Amino acid sequence: MAQLPADRTKLNAAVQNQQPSFIADAIANREALIEAYDTIDMLYNFTAGLVAGGKLQPYPHGLYRNAIINGNFDVWQRGTSFTSSGYTADRWVIADDGGTPSYTVTQESFTPGQTAVPGEPRYFTKISVSATSVGAIVFGQRVEDVRTFAGQKATLSFYARADVPTTGSQVTSAMFQIFGTGGSAQVGVLEYPIALTTSWQRYSVTFNVPSIAGKIIGQNSMLYVQPIRISSSAPLTNYYIAQVQLCAGDVALPYQPRSFAEELVLCQRYYEKSYDLDIAPGSTNTNGMIQFNSGVPTTNPIYIPVQFKVAKRIAPTVTLYDGAGAPGMVYKGANGKTASLSRVGVSGFVGGTADSTNSSDLVFHYTADAEL
Repeated sequence: MAQLPADRTKLNAAVQNQQPSFIADAIANREALIEAYDTIDMLYNFTAGLVAGGKLQPYPHGLYRNAIINGNFDVWQRGTSFTSSGYTADRWVIADDGGTPSYTVTQESFTPGQTAVPGEPRYFTKISVSATSVGAIVFGQRVEDVRTFAGQKATLSFYARADVPTTGSQVTSAMFQIFGTGGSAQVGVLEYPIALTTSWQRYSVTFNVPSIAGKIIGQNSMLYVQPIRISSSAPLTNYYIAQVQLCAGDVALPYQPRSFAEELVLCQRYYEKSYDLDIAPGSTNTNGMIQFNSGVPTTNPIYIPVQFKVAKRIAPTVTLYDGAGAPGMVYKGANGKTASLSRVGVSGFVGGTADSTNSSDLVFHYTADAEL
């Protein structure tokens, strides 16, 4: 909090030079102003104490905008365990720079009441590495639009640990500006070493994000943020990460979680499914399936329009599943009928089948993927 000005010339003048012509009781008014001084000082001391005690943050509210989605790892629409490159927890992707690495990414739960990571987060992510690549194993998020924080300072913060400590450049944090299809060549931001210990610790890195002046921005541009890059020299062990945040400025702000409802909507702009949230796509499960009954059995094609829960970033890749979880299939009288799609846009699609089975029912699950 900014200090109150030491020079109170105007207020002091008001106390000393009171005009009886419009002030009924100059002495009483002077005492009231002195009391106001004391009240201002008392309030300042009180709020300064809240700041010092970590209960009040002396930053404008706007600085709390976190560019990372699902930084608290609350949303896992695709499942809770992954053994190959691609998306894991919503918006989080694991990839490698080559070679034949072996790793598993899993959802893990904090014990209620733990004190190592503040705010009672529910989940964290574990990356179990059994073989590294010739380059690095990267766990990061592709933040939409390369304009994000361009020409500014941005501070990345997160909690992390490992079962075996790391040193030097074995584990780093990095950032890349990727200008998209038809755009300029990518620009890497300096990597920073992250010395992990066996206990949860908070790490922060301030990046000087380059200007995009003179660059060509193509389709699907992004700021690729990589809190954890595990090099080929890093220990073969378990790595853990929680509460990831990326904000403007050079200060590692306290982590500010969104509500689950807000986080889910942000995630669904990039990926959604008809399955219940705790059911992985492709499972044998009928809850939430899209269903249509024509009323009269027919051998003709059956189609139904579906509106997305959240408008997508771009027209997504839609996959239909029958009740047994087979991709590219729907139910028409029975599972295993070849799916058909049309009119896929950011707001929905038309799905069905041209199968000639004599039935009045069309039933399917779907996923819609508009990730970067």
